[in-house]
Formats: sequence, C-alpha cells, structure tokens
Amino acid sequence: MNNNNMSENIDEFNRLTISILDALYATFPTQSILRASEFFENPTYRDKDALLGTMKFLESEGFFRYSSSAGDGDIFMGLQLSMKGLEVLNRTPAVVHGGASVADKIKSFIKIGTKEAYKEGIKLILSSAIN
Repeated sequence: MNNNNMSENIDEFNRLTISILDALYATFPTQSILRASEFFENPTYRDKDALLGTMKFLESEGFFRYSSSAGDGDIFMGLQLSMKGLEVLNRTPAVVHGGASVADKIKSFIKIGTKEAYKEGIKLILSSAIN
C-alpha cells in the first residue's frame, strides 16, 4: 500500500468516525440503525468495507455496541453509544474555548466538511478518550 492510499484510508476513517459518533450521540439513549447510504451516495464494495472496518474498530475500542449487521456493511442495527462513548462526547476539553463539548465541536467539524476538520475532530476524540 502506498502512502497515498494510506492517507485516503485515514481520511475516510476520520470522516466516518466523526459522522457515526455524531449520529449515535443525536439519538442516544435509543438504539439506532445506520445504513451505508447515509455515508456514501452510491456505496461501492470499497465504501462498505471502509464502513464495516470503522464500525468494528470503534466497537472494539468501546465507543459503542451494535447487535447485528447485514449485507456486508450495508446496514448496522441496534447501535448505541457505550458509557465510554457518551463520556468522551460529553467532555469539555481544556483546549476548547466557550465550554463546547466534544459533541458540539464534532457538529462544527461536520459542517466544515474538510479533511483537516475531520482530522481535528479525531484528535479531539482521541485526546478526550485517553485523558
């Protein structure tokens, strides 16, 4: 894998992570269903594989849980933030001015919609999860 593909994979992971956590935070505490079509216009196999990999990674790191998936990454059911995910998104890091929570900052990064904004969102999530 060359550096270009790795960078594209990381950029896609960042975008998906921010979008998934935002969607789950918005529906907490109810369980959610997420579809690949919510993240991609016409999801390809590669798109669904990226979504499935991101979902599995975030679940294994304890950000949320889900009961099942179908269609090789087409749909995920029974999604719900875990205590860790909720705690991270509710934090107000010292570096954030104006008392905005991580969840509030994520919403602003999604509105901006650039690779750099998603990258900053991931940094904020990771630093909040570690501290």
